[in-house]
Amino acid sequence: MARTPKPWFWAARGAYAATVNGKQIRLGTNARKAQAELNRILAHNSCPAVPGGDPRSLL
Repeated sequence: MARTPKPWFWAARGAYAATVNGKQIRLGTNARKAQAELNRILAHNSCPAVPGGDPRSLL
């Protein structure tokens, strides 16, 4: 079973990121906003309307 994506601080970039579908997605510099952005990406990622399920298509 796959792990649930969680935001983590990427020190080299000075921002929060998460790994979604094997891709590292930059979420922003604020922890709360990063969590909100991840929730938005995950909600749209599970929707069949997202072409290919690529979370970067939402950015």
